[in-house]
Amino acid sequence: MGISVAPNVTPHQLRQAAALLVTSGLVGTVADALEELRAYHARDPGLIVVLQADSAVAGVGIGSYDGYRGTLRRLAVRERWRGLGLGRWLAAELEYRLLERGARLLRLHVEDAAARGFWERLGYGALDLCYLGKDPYRHAAPQDP
Repeated sequence: MGISVAPNVTPHQLRQAAALLVTSGLVGTVADALEELRAYHARDPGLIVVLQADSAVAGVGIGSYDGYRGTLRRLAVRERWRGLGLGRWLAAELEYRLLERGARLLRLHVEDAAARGFWERLGYGALDLCYLGKDPYRHAAPQDP
């Protein structure tokens, strides 16, 4: 059974990729993963890389580009196919596609220690910056002073 790159990602492959993101623990629900995949696909379908083995998705990589930074958003390989270098290949392919679009900086967000080790082995290191966030729904209406 060989592995190939899907030349054009189909809706069926997006659904399979969404399920893979959930089983890999990267997204909570298939509905959320599918919404995310569809949004990235609509913006730049070339930054979703799907590896398929026969009719099943074996791995998926998702990137985005904002005109300066290339971000490796998600990367997952089905457990059966892990240990064969597919994650490294997906990362390298996303890097290539992001650099081809003009990315000057490649970045990613990682929380899991094992995933951090994977990315560090690929040459990624901590950036000296701080992300701040805000839940826009927590305080929907301004409070009186």
